[in-house]
Amino acid sequence: VQNPGFEEPYSNGAAQAWYPWHQGLNDNPKPANCAELYLVRPSWSPELASGELIYEGSRSQHVGNSFDTWRAGVMQTVNVNPGSSYRFTFYGTGRASNDQYPVPSDTAVNLGIRGGIDPNGSGVWSDGDVIWGASGSPHMSGGSGNWQQFSVEATATGNQITLFVQGDTGGAQQCRAHIDVWFDKAELVEAGPPPTHTPPPLPPQPVATNTPLPPTATATPAIPPTATPVPTETPTNTP
Repeated sequence: VQNPGFEEPYSNGAAQAWYPWHQGLNDNPKPANCAELYLVRPSWSPELASGELIYEGSRSQHVGNSFDTWRAGVMQTVNVNPGSSYRFTFYGTGRASNDQYPVPSDTAVNLGIRGGIDPNGSGVWSDGDVIWGASGSPHMSGGSGNWQQFSVEATATGNQITLFVQGDTGGAQQCRAHIDVWFDKAELVEAGPPPTHTPPPLPPQPVATNTPLPPTATATPAIPPTATPVPTETPTNTP
C-alpha cells in the first residue's frame, strides 16, 4: 500500500495515493428530522490535531459532514499477483454528536466503518464483486480515540485489486451536528500464494514378477555315421 499512514501531501482532501469516493442520493429531498435514508457528499481533509484523532504518525484521513448523513471513504488500486489471496487491514474511529469535541460520541449512531477489496481492481466502489468486511462503530469517548482494527480478505482475479475504507452513517435518525470518521495505519499482506497445478497421479501399474523362462532349445549337431571297412578275403591256392 502506498502511503499507508495517510500522511501529507493531500489533494482534494485525500491523502497522497488515495482517492475520495462517495455514494450520493442528492436527488431525493431531505426527509424531515432525518426520518429516512438520506446521503450527501461529505468533506475529506487531513486531520491536523494530535492526540486521539491520530492513531499513528502525524496525520490521519478525516471524512465527515454536519447534519447530513453520508456514505464515503477513500480508495487505492495496487498491483498484485493474480490468484493470490490478500488481507487488507486499517484502523478507524468516529464521532457523532450535537456537541463540540471532546464530548463523547453518541453511540446510538451507526458509523458503518469497514474495509473492502475489489478483486479485479476496477476502482468502482459500487462494483458488484467488491468484497466488504465486517462493519463496526468505534465511538470516541472523551479523551479516548477508541481506535479499532478492521480487516477484509479476498483473492485477486487479475494483476490489480482496489482497496476501500468506508464510513456509512446513512439511516433514519442518524443526523447530528458532527458526523465524522478517521482512518489510519493501513496494511496489505499476501495471505496465500496462487494454487499450484499438481498433475493427477498415474493409474496403478501391475507389479512385475520374476517368471522363469523356459530353457532355450539348442540344436544338437548330428554325428555322421562312420564307414566300417568290409574285410577282404585272402585268396587261397586250390590244388
